[in-house]
Amino acid sequence: MKIRSAERAALDGAVCDGRDLRLPAQLGVEQYARVNRLLVAAGGRYVPGRGAHVFEREAAAVLTELLAAGEVKTIRERTVERQMFPTPTPLVERLIDLAQVRAGQAVLEPSAGDGAIAERLAARGAIVDCIELDADSAARIRAGEYARSVVTGDFLKRPRRPVYDAVVMNPPFAGRQDLRHVEHAEGFVRPGGALVAVMGNGITGDSPRLVRFRQRVERLGGEFQHLPADAFRESGARARTVAVRIPVPVELNAPPPPRMPEVPKWQGLTPKDFGRPERPHQDGLFLLGDADELGTPPFDALGFGVPLHQAVAQR
Repeated sequence: MKIRSAERAALDGAVCDGRDLRLPAQLGVEQYARVNRLLVAAGGRYVPGRGAHVFEREAAAVLTELLAAGEVKTIRERTVERQMFPTPTPLVERLIDLAQVRAGQAVLEPSAGDGAIAERLAARGAIVDCIELDADSAARIRAGEYARSVVTGDFLKRPRRPVYDAVVMNPPFAGRQDLRHVEHAEGFVRPGGALVAVMGNGITGDSPRLVRFRQRVERLGGEFQHLPADAFRESGARARTVAVRIPVPVELNAPPPPRMPEVPKWQGLTPKDFGRPERPHQDGLFLLGDADELGTPPFDALGFGVPLHQAVAQR
């Protein structure tokens, strides 16, 4: 959306105070409506009690960037560009129910966008972590203060750590990104947990990779649910979608059991195995010049059964 001369004049007269931006009072209805659209598209939110548009960062920096660019992308334009379609609230509730998330459980929302899923998870008492590539979206999640942690970065480059009870996600669809995101996300679920995701309807295709994926989900006891055709209408998307639930069995991410040490082959052998007769256990425990009154032979370590004085003499 281009900034026309009338809107630029209004923005030039704006007053910035921290995160607040206040417009001049003398604006016509039509002019204010268009300026308001610009500021909302730039990440602002009008707060009546403060009489200002409030941003997640310094308003002066936002205004400077806005005037320098001469345009701002609307939410719809950014959505199409980033393939980020916010998850409508009814669908969010359905996904959380499908994941069977309980209060106190640790849950990850990767590629979180504006945190629509994470916010509802937190409202249900879950402990939520988010990963989001877009810095502005990540900042909005942090400002909401409902997530335990928010990492700004590419989810597909994050190392797998199976520490979450569940992953609930609405990944980008284009170019089979949804499949790559879901397969990577499985490595973040601890044994006994589950992954629930929205995926494009293309996942039902007949390519070998898609067939193998569906077969694996079925073997794990998972399921696919077709979503209504207008599930994302309020987000500006018309794509047909499905919800998938993938349970992570205990053995999938569990570490392998420790190997037991091998028993040496010689353990448990007796003198008979070497062609020698059994001898009393006290043999070799006494150093005697002659047999005692009980007939115990002298120490035989040097002669293997030969009395000590004979073994020495033989040497």
